[in-house]
Amino acid sequence: MSLKWLPFLLVAAFVAAAFVIDRILLWMERRGWIFYRTIHADPKNIGPAFLEIQRILEPGARHVQEEKLQQREEEDDEGGPDKAGKDGRR
Repeated sequence: MSLKWLPFLLVAAFVAAAFVIDRILLWMERRGWIFYRTIHADPKNIGPAFLEIQRILEPGARHVQEEKLQQREEEDDEGGPDKAGKDGRR
């Protein structure tokens, strides 16, 4: 066998290995062991993830996040009946 076939054999071996690994990961996902391709992330969890990334990249912006959290806590602590609508009417 000459060396001119070696790159083609390497590519074919890589494609075959990738296919086998893909099938194994899909099997593991069906068993519930991992999240791989068919199960997507919950969109509600994306916001907090971006906030954490921003906290790492921009440490000075942390006070803004803390202020927003404090305002939410103050709104929750106001007491009184829950409002049904924006104007307070039911």
